[in-house]
Amino acid sequence: MPTRLPKFYFLKVQRVFRRLARAGGTPHNLALGAAIGMFVGMTPTVGMQMALCIPVCLLLRANPLAAVPMVWITNPLTLIPIYSFNYWIGKLIVGGPGIGEFKREMGEVVKVAESEGARAAFSRLFGMGVEILEPLLLGCSVVGVVLAVPTYFLMLRLVEKIRQRVIRRRAERQARLKETLLDENNC
Repeated sequence: MPTRLPKFYFLKVQRVFRRLARAGGTPHNLALGAAIGMFVGMTPTVGMQMALCIPVCLLLRANPLAAVPMVWITNPLTLIPIYSFNYWIGKLIVGGPGIGEFKREMGEVVKVAESEGARAAFSRLFGMGVEILEPLLLGCSVVGVVLAVPTYFLMLRLVEKIRQRVIRRRAERQARLKETLLDENNC
């Protein structure tokens, strides 16, 4: 049973990307949307990420539907590890309190979010103080850019590859149909 679960989720993710590749828009628009989603997904704005992606995508003429699955990377299960890593990167650049204190503060933010809602959680997050917020925001920005750039190129390649496969399969299907019709007419 445990080995089936990762395969199940892989197939779900694969299906989402295939649908995105077949969606309207150019490969560039879809790839840009995915890159924007990846960047926003790394920011400490959980709960508002999808709402942030849509206007940014519209402003940059990217596909907002491609951005949405990318922001799902940060969720309640991955929130602390991702933001801890981002904080660590920011701490390497500008310094700040240790990871233990950051995890403790983020744990409080999560508890506030669960008990009082998103608005109270954001208030708590932005009330943490500059010594924690500065490395967090810087680290999130750095990691967001570092992940968004390859996401753009990987998604661009993926969309082009899937669309080429769709065109090839459609041509093969039409050739088989034509061959079948010719065989029926010759009989």
